[in-house]
Amino acid sequence: MLFIDEMIVPNSSIDDIDVAKVKTYLEKIDETATTEKVLFNNISILKNDRLTIAGLLFFSKDPQKYRPAFCVKAVSFFGNNI
Repeated sequence: MLFIDEMIVPNSSIDDIDVAKVKTYLEKIDETATTEKVLFNNISILKNDRLTIAGLLFFSKDPQKYRPAFCVKAVSFFGNNI
C-alpha cells in the first residue's frame, strides 16, 4: 500500500526538523524513545534519513523550501454530524 504522507522528500534531512514542534507533539501523546532519530522514525516523520511528507508538513523548520505548494487544511465540526 502507498501512503502519501510517508513518501520521502528528496534532499531533506533530520536537520530540517523543528525539534521544539516535535517535543510539543510528543508531550500530548506521551511518547518516549532512546534517541531522536529512533523517535522520528517511530512516528513516521523520518524514513531513510529523509523527511516524509507528513514530517515536512507538520514538523519542518521550512516546509516551503521543499514543497512550496503543499499545505495542511483542517475543519472542525461540533458534534458528530456534518
